[in-house]
Amino acid sequence: MFTNAQRQVERTGRGGTPRDQYLQDLVTQFQDSTDEGYKERIVANLSNFAYDPYNYAFMRQLNILELFLDCITEPNERLVEFGVGGICNSCVDPANASVITQCGGIPLVVQCLSSPVKNTVSVSEPMNCNHNSIGLLCFEEYFFSDCFLACKFPLDRLGYFG
Repeated sequence: MFTNAQRQVERTGRGGTPRDQYLQDLVTQFQDSTDEGYKERIVANLSNFAYDPYNYAFMRQLNILELFLDCITEPNERLVEFGVGGICNSCVDPANASVITQCGGIPLVVQCLSSPVKNTVSVSEPMNCNHNSIGLLCFEEYFFSDCFLACKFPLDRLGYFG
């Protein structure tokens, strides 16, 4: 469920941790950890926060989008899966999409299409990413000219999908 500032105050209560601090704690734990399983759980948790617009500014402030992109380059396929999931969850926001593209995220997400892990591929396919947002973002920015977009040329005819 999407949240807002008022709902967040109600859910946090007097003794709770504010959302920005909680996300910062997760990032710090990720950076300090050497346990791959723990890192996987942290990135999965961060990816779950990435769907809610309330968290977008915090994510940019804390460089969580860049953390997701870093995960995509890791040899650990679960980190890749959760990293691309976080990118797909957050890229519907234009400011997040801008950060992702400026940091070279489009070629990284495109590389995920050839992953041996089915979940990584299904998350990174244009037809499955947050109502096509990252997929369209990737293919608009990386492959197509305005002319191709105007023609709405089908991606499967270009050989990108089965």
